[in-house]
This record gives sequence, structure tokens and C-alpha cells, in this order.
Amino acid sequence: MKTIENQSTETNCHSNEIATKSYFLGPQAENADWLRHQILYILDHFFQWRKDHRPADGQAISRVDQKNENFLNNQNNVQRMIQDLCHRFENEVPQFSPRYIGHMYSELSLPSLLGNFLALLHNPNIISTEASRVGAFIEDEAIKDLAEMLFYNKDQSFGHFTSCGTVANIEALWRARYCNDHFLAMGAYLNTNHQFALSFFESCHMGWDKFNQYCRQYNIKEDALKEYSYVFLGPWKVQNIYQKAFAKPYQGSVVLVPNSKHYSWLKAVSLLGLGDVSFIGINLTHQGQMCVSDLENKILDLKQKDIPIMMIVSILGTTELGVCDPVDKIQNLLNKYNENKLFFWHHVDAAYGGYFASAVDKKHLHSLYLSPEVENAFRSLKNVQSITIDPHKLGYIPYACGAFLAKNSDYYKVSAFEAKYIQSPTKTIDRWMKTLEGSRSAQGATATWLSSKALGLHPEGHGLILGRTIKARIILEEKIKQQCPNMALLEKNDLNLLCMINKGSAISLSDANEKTEKLIELINQSNSFIVSKTTLKSPEYQNIIDYHCEKWNIKNDSAEIVLLRLTLMNPFFHNNQTNVSFIDEFANKLNELSC
Repeated sequence: MKTIENQSTETNCHSNEIATKSYFLGPQAENADWLRHQILYILDHFFQWRKDHRPADGQAISRVDQKNENFLNNQNNVQRMIQDLCHRFENEVPQFSPRYIGHMYSELSLPSLLGNFLALLHNPNIISTEASRVGAFIEDEAIKDLAEMLFYNKDQSFGHFTSCGTVANIEALWRARYCNDHFLAMGAYLNTNHQFALSFFESCHMGWDKFNQYCRQYNIKEDALKEYSYVFLGPWKVQNIYQKAFAKPYQGSVVLVPNSKHYSWLKAVSLLGLGDVSFIGINLTHQGQMCVSDLENKILDLKQKDIPIMMIVSILGTTELGVCDPVDKIQNLLNKYNENKLFFWHHVDAAYGGYFASAVDKKHLHSLYLSPEVENAFRSLKNVQSITIDPHKLGYIPYACGAFLAKNSDYYKVSAFEAKYIQSPTKTIDRWMKTLEGSRSAQGATATWLSSKALGLHPEGHGLILGRTIKARIILEEKIKQQCPNMALLEKNDLNLLCMINKGSAISLSDANEKTEKLIELINQSNSFIVSKTTLKSPEYQNIIDYHCEKWNIKNDSAEIVLLRLTLMNPFFHNNQTNVSFIDEFANKLNELSC
């Protein structure tokens, strides 16, 4: 792998990096002619496809129709409305600009835009191969590409596209609940019919291998377990059955998620009827990562109390700070329990950071941009049960596009729902019976497919683009340290997010919070850059607050810390071509407006 230094040329830009510019429209629509040509090609091909389909049927819209006064008035009216919409959208957030460094969205890749547009024209419903002869297969191929990037065996893994990471996370918990329910029902069945004395914890953590072994050994059919299933009977009717089977009441299973969790996990717990009390947060270190020792303590405590764990979630790229949990260390801890025949479902919420797996060399060479610690976390993805990823974030794919992936068929299992009017000609592709969303567009899948094939999900392709965003963050960090004495940076930066406070002369956290709030407002009002704000609150982020107040030598007098938050994912934020250096200009703006 080349180093940053020896990649330089006279223009300080390697030819591979120059080539990546072909994948984006550019801040000033520099590649507009090429994009226009491709869109016209897609439109012409689409028009001809329609003309060639049974031309003997004749035309439904004649030349005379097209000259009709009302016909023309309708078209003119639509044209006026289109013009009005175009003007209205001139006030939309210019997320394509390198000056937009606020939230987690940015420039779109041209392959993804064209793939999305092509699928939009054909408008297949990938609910089934009966309704989508091509789109459903494109989804399957795109999922395999993502799976391979995420260190899964692409021939064994399963998955599908969703509208967003929130839905993908709910999909994961839905499947974990399916496991939990089957294992619990098996424990109740064995205790009742075969004089076993399994606890709730032992039952819910038996794993599919043990479950299948019991089915074979005692000739148990799945239907026989329904009378012990809380999903089938409901949580109220099943309580008396569990009381008899386990000789004590069932308190429910819990979900362990770090306190840096995305809000979608609260939705998931609520929607699946688990109860808010089933949501247990894991403490964070002073750097914002899941504390592995706290996770271990909570597992031991729950085991002692005989309270099963439905799922353990770790995060690669938190939405607040872009921090990566130590997935490898978490998995190593869970492997110790696996050795004792206790299975735990480990899900990784990589909605934001997942695409950084493309920057990790599969030949185990060190990445140019990621730390060894973060690399180890990504390499450990091959061992986890399921993953969420959002192509519409660092995949540079149009909204709305998320994806859920499972390591193998065991972890893709879930309750199936049949519709008599939908046929499934291809059992391995048709997933409609096992997805939360019924009808699903092929746009996200096709956009991801074309982008993955064109850019390549490896360090010299997509990984190179993402690596440059980390490089931009590092350069900006140094500029701020050197030129902005009033700014204080948060310590941990794993990916391409950068958070800071306007400390200035503040002697207390509350004073710094006020200064930071004002600075964010001034920057966004200046019309020079667009930034975002996030607030880390106690008790979830108490360790971070305590650590940084001591580091910055300010009084810890607030239960929260307000941060100026930058998402440096625009591929042109750091470049040598434009008339201005966005990094220099932003650092100057910070220095000018901070106090």
C-alpha cells in the first residue's frame, strides 16, 4: 500500500485520486455534459424499449391528441409547476457543496444517481421476482457486494435493502426476537414434557445448533412449540405457561446497547412490544466507546438474575461523534460464553461507518487511513450475527437506502407472512414474506449495485475516496490546533467527524456551551459554511464530560456539553483545484467568529 507522501505528484494529487473525480458531478457541475449524455442515453433506451414492446398494439396517444388544446394546456401547466418547483428547490440545503459540512449527507456519486434514475423509470417492485424480473436479482447481487466488503462470506450471507438504517435495525431485532422466542419455547417444552430443568437464561441462549439437536433427539416439530411461544400466544397468555415450566415468572428478555446508541433502537424496543425497561444501556469510556468491562459485568448480572439477553449491539461510527466500538474485543468476550454453549446475538450498527470497510485491505495489510484499533473492529465483522449499513450515507447513494445483512440463513430466519396473490418463482431470491416492508423499490439496490461495480468496494476505489475524507479531517484538526486558540477539540476521532467547543476564555462548561451555541449560529448565518450541533448529555456521556472538563481545565457545572459538529464526507472539501482552500477558509472563519 502506498503512503500519502509517495502518492504525490507535481500537483500533489495522485492519478488514482484524480480519476475518482469522474464519479461525482462536482461542486460547479463540472461533469454536467457527461451526466447529461448518460441520462439521455438511459431515456432513449427506455423510450425505445417501450416502443419495441408489441408495437402492433398501436399507439394510444395520437398526433391529433397531442395537438388538442386541453392536452397542451395540461402539459404547459405541468411545465409551469416544474419551473416553480425548480425555483423553490433553489432554497434547498446545498449538501453537494464542500461548504456543507453539517449532517451525514453530501454529494452523490454519479453511478448511484444514474442507477437510481434507471430503476425509477422501470419502477419494479422487488417484493417478488414475479413483479421484478431484473430488480430482485440486482438486489441480490448488490447485497453480495456489500457482504463481501463487510467481511462476510457472500455465498452464505443473506440480506435485503430497506428504506433506512432505522428499519434495518428493527429488522435485526425482529430476527433476534424470533430466535429468542424459539429457544425459550424449546426450553419450556423440554421442562414440561421431558423433565428438563433449564433456566430462562440457558433456554434463550442455547443457539440454533442446540435447538436443532433437541428437535432431532426428541422428534419435536415446530408447530408443537407454538403453545409455548410468546410471539404466537402473546406475552400475557404465555405467562402462566412459563410459570409452570420454569417455576417462576418470566421477566422478559433485554437488549444491551451502548449509551451512544441511535434513537432507532428505542423505536425498535417499543414497536416489538418489549417494554422500555428491556432497554439496558452500556456505559461509555471517556472516549465514547462501549465499555467492554461494563458489558461483561451486565452480562454476569443478568445471568445471575436469570434474565436473558435478546441482542447485544455495538456501533461502528456513532452518529454523534463517529466513534467505533471495539467490535473485536466485544466479540472475544462473547466467544468465551460460546465455548460454554451459551449463544449471544451480536449485531453491529454500521449505518454510518460501514463503508469504511472498503478502506481496509483484505490482504491484512495496514490501511492508509484507519487506525489499527479501528481496522481490527472492522475485520471482526465476519464473526457477528448481523449488520446494518446505510448506503445513503458514506455510500454516496440517493435517499432512501439502508440495508440489513445476516451472517447466514440461521440469522435471517423470522416469522413469515404469506399473501395469496403473490407468487415466489425463485425461492432463494424472493424475500417478501420475511421483510418488514412489503413493496420495496429497486432504486436503492440498483444505485448501490452500479456504484459498487463502478467504484469498487476496496482501498483503491471507494476506500480511496473515504480515506481522503479522513485525511481532510486530520489536516483540518491540525489547522484548528495551530490557528484557532479559542477552539478545543474532542479527543477521539475514528472516522471523518470532528467535534469541538468554543472554549475561549470560558472558565466553566456552561459558559463554553453558550459560546459554542453562539458560534454555531454565527457560522450558519454567515453563509460561508453550514455546520451542525450535537449535545452530549449526562448520564449517558458523563465520562466524556468529566474527562474533557478536566482536560480543558474548566469547571464542570453542566449536565451536558454542546459541540460544534462537522461531517467531512464531501470528496472535494480537501482539493488543490478550487480558487479557495475550504480547509483554510473554515479555520479562518472559526478563528474570526470564536471568542
